[in-house]
Amino acid sequence: MSTASSHPRQILSIIQQGNSSSMAISRTIYNTLQSIHQEKLNGRTPIQALFDELQGSDFEFEYQ
Repeated sequence: MSTASSHPRQILSIIQQGNSSSMAISRTIYNTLQSIHQEKLNGRTPIQALFDELQGSDFEFEYQ
């Protein structure tokens, strides 16, 4: 769901439908999504991660 750009409240709604006793709140979902995002960056800035992705692919690019 995070890759589908779902909003935390949408994810929370689906969780609560499946588990009405869930203690999660929108902020819990938001924080989890941010943790996943930071983990994917692996200590890099978003631009550094983009450059790494581009260099590892068949895209041709130039930067200054």
